[in-house]
Amino acid sequence: MKTLAFCLALLFTTSFACQPTINDALNPATKAPPLPVPNQQTMKEKLDADIGTKETEVQDAKQEVEDAVAEVKNKEKELANLEQSNKDATTALTTLNTEKETIEKKENALQVKKDLDAAKMKTVTATGKNTKALADLKAANDEVTAKMGGSAAEKMTAAAAQKAAQEVADEAKTELDEATAEEARLETAWTTAKADVTAMDNDTSVKADKKKNADEITKQQGIVNDYINKQKEVKSAKDAQKDAEAKQDDANAELKKLKDQRAALGN
Repeated sequence: MKTLAFCLALLFTTSFACQPTINDALNPATKAPPLPVPNQQTMKEKLDADIGTKETEVQDAKQEVEDAVAEVKNKEKELANLEQSNKDATTALTTLNTEKETIEKKENALQVKKDLDAAKMKTVTATGKNTKALADLKAANDEVTAKMGGSAAEKMTAAAAQKAAQEVADEAKTELDEATAEEARLETAWTTAKADVTAMDNDTSVKADKKKNADEITKQQGIVNDYINKQKEVKSAKDAQKDAEAKQDDANAELKKLKDQRAALGN
């Protein structure tokens, strides 16, 4: 009996749960509407609308191409106007860079002369120091000789003074040798460099020439840079024209495709 009751309950529950589904199937009012099937007239109307939109895109693309072509011509004209000034500036830069090298040689020569003068003064100072050190060393040596018969303390004092004088003399000799060598090196350098300057050249005049040269190089280089930048603008304009033409080609191809589809449907 328990088993029979359980089966009846299960059957009742299942039937109740399925009831809405059964009702939906039997009641047309609750059924989902069928998807509309496009007819030929609907397709024609849609294609006509798409063709109209695409024709507008084609006209816009055509205008973009015309604008791009005009921009290229404008940029090429601007570039042509800069052609002669660029040539003149390029020629001027060649001359200015040569002048720059000449000015730099003058700067170098004047610096060598200043270094040589300083080296000569250093040699004079080192010579005087060396002369004094040698005199002090001779006096110390004489003192050692004089104290030969003296006490041990006197001998030690004289010997210590002699040692100190010898060290000073050695240092003075080294300093003099270095100063002499540096002066000789600069003398050789000056022998070569002095051909790059005249008696009229000095630090002030060369500095002024250097500034004038640098300012003119900046000016002429600016003209060349303007020409280079304009070349880049021409290239960019041509690239933009190519992009516009490609866009126009795509639009025309899409329009043709739509028109072919419309023609296939007839009037």
